[in-house]
Amino acid sequence: MVVNGVPSLVLPDDIWDSLVSGRPDTATPRLLRAARGSRNLLLLRALHERGGADGAWGAAVAVLSSVRAQAPDVFTALIEDPATGARLARAVRDGGRADVSALAAVAGHRGREGFRLEVPVRHGVLTLPGLGAATVPPGVSTALVERGPWGTRVCAADTVVRVPDDPAGRAPGWEPVRHLTLDHRGHRWPVRIDVLDPLRLGGTTRPPHRLEPPERQAWSARLDAAWRHLVRRHPGQATAVSGTVTAVVPLDAVPGAAGPWLSASFGDAVGLAALAPLDDPAELAAALVHEARHSALYALLDLTELLTPAPGELRYAPWSDQPRPPSALLQGACAFHATAGFWHRELLLGNPQAPAPFVRWRLTARAAVTSLAREPWPTEHGRRLLGSLERTLASWETARVEPALLARELGAAAEHRVRWRLRHSWADARVVDELADAVRHGRGVGVPPAVGACRFAPDAVEFPPGARGAAAQWLEADRAGDPDDDAVARLAGKVVEAGDHGARALVAVPELVRAVHTRVTGPGARTGLLDTARRLAPWAASDGR
Repeated sequence: MVVNGVPSLVLPDDIWDSLVSGRPDTATPRLLRAARGSRNLLLLRALHERGGADGAWGAAVAVLSSVRAQAPDVFTALIEDPATGARLARAVRDGGRADVSALAAVAGHRGREGFRLEVPVRHGVLTLPGLGAATVPPGVSTALVERGPWGTRVCAADTVVRVPDDPAGRAPGWEPVRHLTLDHRGHRWPVRIDVLDPLRLGGTTRPPHRLEPPERQAWSARLDAAWRHLVRRHPGQATAVSGTVTAVVPLDAVPGAAGPWLSASFGDAVGLAALAPLDDPAELAAALVHEARHSALYALLDLTELLTPAPGELRYAPWSDQPRPPSALLQGACAFHATAGFWHRELLLGNPQAPAPFVRWRLTARAAVTSLAREPWPTEHGRRLLGSLERTLASWETARVEPALLARELGAAAEHRVRWRLRHSWADARVVDELADAVRHGRGVGVPPAVGACRFAPDAVEFPPGARGAAAQWLEADRAGDPDDDAVARLAGKVVEAGDHGARALVAVPELVRAVHTRVTGPGARTGLLDTARRLAPWAASDGR
């Protein structure tokens, strides 16, 4: 279908299954790249309508328009690039337009179009996104980038830096972005390793980082090994990665990015994957699959609405210590589903390291999907996506894993969730008084009003198959005094791991159990939380699903 001369983008009926199935599929990544390109064009149009076409902005728009007409493939590649999305979104939010001149310079250079543009300088360098960076004299805030019969050059004060036409070419003062074309069994993946772009992680600009030869070689080897792993063992995911990820940012080369990240994506920069230096090919391949799914979902959201929550809604996410909005819960559900799918196939292929990550990320994805599915937020398309995720997760339930491993992972999941509840939920004082009075006088515990009992609804509790009973060592530890959040969380994890159904309330509503326990026994009491939890088990069974 064509509308006003522009092809319209239509969601195929099977996109929900193709997005999550891991089958080889080039059409879905192509559609989603086009969707993001359309969004970026709308951002560019919004900037244009904001302030006319005079001066430096008019010159940049003229170059982009000329390249679009004369070299449409060059323009399409640029408008779908993650660096373009990051710059245009930043410009729309901040009200600036200067960064668009850098995009226009890249378009003119690649399209062999003559131009003269003023481009901003940051951290002492002028960056041409996806091409490289030119070092300019200190104190310079803008530089002239121009192209003529001599090629492209950067002029600042008395310094002239030539930009080679060869993407890998070097020249005095010019540092190119590292471009790779990984090829295995005829499957090609063109990707760049970008440590120069100041917006490579979105948000605050970061200084460029020059990759020394050993770093370049190490990252090239890592990505090549991960690509070979994907092509050999996960051909469908290899297609998704090569059709989605066009830029990799090494996290070890980003000042200020230290932390627990193994990988990251950014909603404005679809097609970018920030990666920690994982030397195990399977782990790096799994991270690529995870981030490719994030990018795919960000682009899908350019085409359709999946959730419509009220402003300010927050929920538990199994991968976060903070309450997260529904959009983040959906992103995690999809991305960890992809990670679980990767390790499920590794499990079927006999990888001995696969069982633990498969079980962990399957439980993580299932918790997020279940949480979203019981809310009123999903749209029709959101329900269809969640349905596809649920069907795949259900099909993995038959995978054979050691019962002890499943028990440990269920316990670890419960421990995280309980720690989160103790820090972010609360128990209603009136409900605490009612339950404490019933426990103190040995009366049956009735079901209090569900609304207002806790800030967040009680969690469903999943126990491993086959209850094994409580272990003496942690029962004794429970009687050691007033436990802090971490101690309560560890205890709840052991309740689940041991299959102690009678103490389920400690897992479903730990903040309520602790509040009632304190009210009944007083501070410093040396009777365990488990006793109180077992008294409250009927309430948890009724109201805790």
